[in-house]
Amino acid sequence: MMPTKEEIRQSIDNPEFIYVTLGSTWAKRDAAGEMMEGGFRLSWGVKNLGFGQIDFHQSGPDQDSQTVECRSETMGADFVKKAVEHFMKGVRFVE
Repeated sequence: MMPTKEEIRQSIDNPEFIYVTLGSTWAKRDAAGEMMEGGFRLSWGVKNLGFGQIDFHQSGPDQDSQTVECRSETMGADFVKKAVEHFMKGVRFVE
């Protein structure tokens, strides 16, 4: 049975994550080996909603003017924050 519109809205507002994993990473370097742009992708799955991806991309001509963009398949900033929080629960910190 398909989820109702209300269940879908609830899943966006209060997602019950099945998973949030590191999908991929990428980097582009100049001739001197300095990173010009790069980023990473989080893959996610949410009960009653489905699955998707969140891309973070950093670019700019030099270190001082680089910006970070987030592409979230229209899921919004609150959803992205919750996905990142869920992802961080599985991160092992090393010294």
